[in-house]
Amino acid sequence: MRTLSLIVGTVLACGLAFANRIEKVVYTDGNLTGVSGRAIAVLDVAPDKGMTLRVGRTDVSVPYSSITKADSAEDSTTIPAPGKKGARTHQLVTVEFNSFQGEPRTMTLDMSKDSASRVMAAIHKHPASDTKVDTNLAAVQTPAPAAAAKPDKKAKPEKQAKADKPKADKADKKDKSDKVAKKSKKDKKKDQQEVAANDKSAKPAAKKDDWWGDSYWRTTRNNPKWDQQQGSTAAAQ
Repeated sequence: MRTLSLIVGTVLACGLAFANRIEKVVYTDGNLTGVSGRAIAVLDVAPDKGMTLRVGRTDVSVPYSSITKADSAEDSTTIPAPGKKGARTHQLVTVEFNSFQGEPRTMTLDMSKDSASRVMAAIHKHPASDTKVDTNLAAVQTPAPAAAAKPDKKAKPEKQAKADKPKADKADKKDKSDKVAKKSKKDKKKDQQEVAANDKSAKPAAKKDDWWGDSYWRTTRNNPKWDQQQGSTAAAQ
C-alpha cells in the first residue's frame, strides 16, 4: 500500500511539473485583434511550446520562439481597498512578439507578482535568438566578457624598437671605424715596406772583398786600392 502511494505521488508530481499553468490576468493594453482593453482573461502557460491568452472565445497563441521582447514592472495604479491596510502588489508584464503572419504584436497584462514571476521565468527559459528580456523577477543571463588578448611577450613594443635603433647605429659606426683603422694600419705597413725597399736599392752593394781596415792599413791584398788612392791625391795636387 505504501509503495502504491509513492508511485501515485510520483506520477502526480511529474504530471504537475509538465502541466500547463493557468494565470489570471487582465489585458490592459496592446494591439491584439478582437481583444478590448481591461478585458479579464487567463494566460495558459505551457512548459515547452508557448503560451495562449484566452479572452472569452478568442484565443491568441504566443509561441516562445516568436517573442522578441518581454519586461515586467510594478503596477503603480494599484490602490488599497477601503478598510484594508494595503492591496496585493500587481505587476504589468509586456510581451512583444510576431504573429503567424509575421506582423508585430504587443500585449500588456496585469497580474499578481507571483504570476508575473512564473510567466517571465517561462519566457526566459525558452528565449529566441533575438529575444530581449528585461525584468527584475527573472534572472537575466548576460554573456561573460571576452577575455582580453594577452600581449605577445616576444614581440618588441615600439618604444623598445626605438631604443634599440641607436644601439644598432652605434654598432655600425664602430664596425666602420674598425675597418678604417685596419685599412690604415695595412697601408702604413705597406708604405714602410716600400721606403725600406727604396733605401736598400739606393745604397751601393758592398763588395765581398771589402774590409773596413783597408782604409787604415796597407796590405798585399789592398795594394791596388792604396795605389789608386795615392794617384788620385797626386793628381789633385
